[in-house]
Amino acid sequence: GTETIEAKPLQPAGTETIEAKPLQPAGTETIEAKPLQPAGTETIEAKPLQPAGTETMKIVLYGANGKAGSRILRELLSRGHHVLAIARDAAKLVPADGLVVGADDLSNAAKTAEVITGADAVISAYGPPLDKSDELVQVTKLLVEAVAQSGVPRLLMVGGAGSLEVAPGVSLIESGHLPPDWLPIARSHSVALDVLRSSKIDWTSLSPAAYFGPGERTGKFRLGSDNLISDEKGQSLISMEDYAIAIVDELENPRHRRQRFSVGY
Repeated sequence: GTETIEAKPLQPAGTETIEAKPLQPAGTETIEAKPLQPAGTETIEAKPLQPAGTETMKIVLYGANGKAGSRILRELLSRGHHVLAIARDAAKLVPADGLVVGADDLSNAAKTAEVITGADAVISAYGPPLDKSDELVQVTKLLVEAVAQSGVPRLLMVGGAGSLEVAPGVSLIESGHLPPDWLPIARSHSVALDVLRSSKIDWTSLSPAAYFGPGERTGKFRLGSDNLISDEKGQSLISMEDYAIAIVDELENPRHRRQRFSVGY
């Protein structure tokens, strides 16, 4: 009537066997690492077009049928703004609700002041002829004077990437990484920015990433200040469609008055 029992190691009554886990200092919390984001940049995700409460504005847009200008025009109209579009070849502008086509050869500040009087803001996407990049500087001076004369509240400019810093105190122009063919327009944009900074009007300039061309409207990008924005692979890119979002966002909700800021992925 007896039964043989194999003895097991003793465990005090009331205790429970627990499998040990690696020690972690008291008060610490395990966090999953996320990719780093350069200091001074801000990630932006586009919101639905024309949020409730957004005010419809009257905008004068120069360079309205250029690569950047045409996309800014589309963004403005999609948000319900009224646009007076100025372009070298107005016949290329497609009729649309809220669009009025105007003319101005940007040769006389008083005439330009008449054209823009009554607008809520002027946006310039003016692009000079490739062999006459310094015309950008003269046009910037003229627009500053015209805005001052007309009393238009704001001037927003499509800026350049060349004067953005790639390292503390070192601009993209100074880095030697720009192709020689890009240097004239890059330098002209840098001088035009100085014109804005020395003015007394309410201005904003938006500098794109190093590679700035037609692409997709993703609605996701980052904003910086005087720094060139690059991704984790070191590429500095922004589509003209997403650039248009950024500049119209700034128009509707000013955050960079009398400042230059930058945009990139």
